[in-house]
Amino acid sequence: MKKRVSVDECRAILGASADTMTDAEIETMRDELERTADVLFDQMVEGGREGLEAARWDTHFRETGEGE
Repeated sequence: MKKRVSVDECRAILGASADTMTDAEIETMRDELERTADVLFDQMVEGGREGLEAARWDTHFRETGEGE
């Protein structure tokens, strides 16, 4: 299980902009940002996987002459 960034760590990162925020607001922001980061990471991994697969096929076709 991944370790969550604490509310105090979030406050330190956000600086003065967190002064008027409640702990619940910071937790909500943190949770949304973690979900967004997870989605972006998954998309990046999938894009890399698709790109790698395409590169493998391109190499195969160049080496074998198939597909010409």
